[in-house]
Amino acid sequence: MRSTLFLGMVVVVVFVATVAFLAWQSTLQYREDQRRVTHTHQVLEELNAVLARIRDAESSTRGYIATGDEAFLKPYEGLRASILNSDDGLRALVGDNPSQVARVDRLDPLLTARINRFDDLIQLRKTSGAAAAAAGLTPGRILSEKAHEVMREMEQEERSLLKIRGAETERSFGRTLALLSVLGIAVVAILAGLFFSAQQASLARLRADDILRRSRGRAPGSL
Repeated sequence: MRSTLFLGMVVVVVFVATVAFLAWQSTLQYREDQRRVTHTHQVLEELNAVLARIRDAESSTRGYIATGDEAFLKPYEGLRASILNSDDGLRALVGDNPSQVARVDRLDPLLTARINRFDDLIQLRKTSGAAAAAAGLTPGRILSEKAHEVMREMEQEERSLLKIRGAETERSFGRTLALLSVLGIAVVAILAGLFFSAQQASLARLRADDILRRSRGRAPGSL
């Protein structure tokens, strides 16, 4: 009897430990999946920020070319360095993805060329006037379009990854929830079993004590 009870307890402990370990592993996977989803959002946000900086720089440059007012150059001067360094931020975020790193390598010279074109147009406006500078806007737009195309490719890949990682996060969350539910049910069942066993043992002791008292009460009359 004792050996059977001991074996049963061993089986229960092994089962609970296994479920607890699997739940722990699933929780770690869920956290990792969440981290990847967050990382993908960060890449998308950085891409949007780079696009916004390029658009603002273009608006600033056009404003200066059209008016000759150097107040339009102040925003551009503040954006110039950040646009040139945009590839550093993107490269740091996508360093674990070779295809995205290759796109950053394509983007880098386009951004540099675009800034150089802005500088040339600003200088041309100062030396040759608005008409000469305006004539050079088209080549600059072509450079911007090429840069935008690379960034659209990057965005498309990140959004595809977001779908995959989002699905993985949902699966790992569901698995974690299921394992924790099994673990909770197992703990409740074990506690119920222990309570029932303790109650049965208590009743058995009470019955044994009652039988002992009765046997002692009958002993004198039986002699």
